[in-house]
Amino acid sequence: MKIDASARAALRKRKQQLKTLAVSPAHEQVGEARTATRDKLQKLITDSAKPSPDLKELVSSIASEIEEQLFEDSEEKVDAKYRAGFRRLFTCLRDSRAGFANMLIAKDISGRVFAKKPADELKRRDQLEKESQIKKENIDRAIGQTMLPETIQQIKDGRDREKWGVSRSAAAIDD
Repeated sequence: MKIDASARAALRKRKQQLKTLAVSPAHEQVGEARTATRDKLQKLITDSAKPSPDLKELVSSIASEIEEQLFEDSEEKVDAKYRAGFRRLFTCLRDSRAGFANMLIAKDISGRVFAKKPADELKRRDQLEKESQIKKENIDRAIGQTMLPETIQQIKDGRDREKWGVSRSAAAIDD
């Protein structure tokens, strides 16, 4: 079966259209966003840990590993979930006192594990202690504001019974 010249031209044109669809502007934007994310992560790790220049390739591979996990976790889309995950990691890496950049370079923690950590695990210990102290104070204030009975007699004399619709006089008859 021979294909004439016009059919070949139409086939070439269709193949070209499919190639341009495969590399659409949306795909290019995703690629650019992912590249920018990798570059920012690499810069953050370098700024926080200040590794020697010979570890540049290691830092680059760590940044790529973190970004790949972040992309997989966001269901392979660059959307709000991806950006929120990046902001979470960004604030953690920016804080050099947390020490995650040094842990990543020393391979104490892998990039994939780091990217999966929830926000609570990415905080410094002193920050976690401060937050737990604030929670305890709030609980103490909340308990202090509610009126608790001072004696068992106050509970027996009416609060429980009135709550259930039994008046004080009817309760006295029952006793």
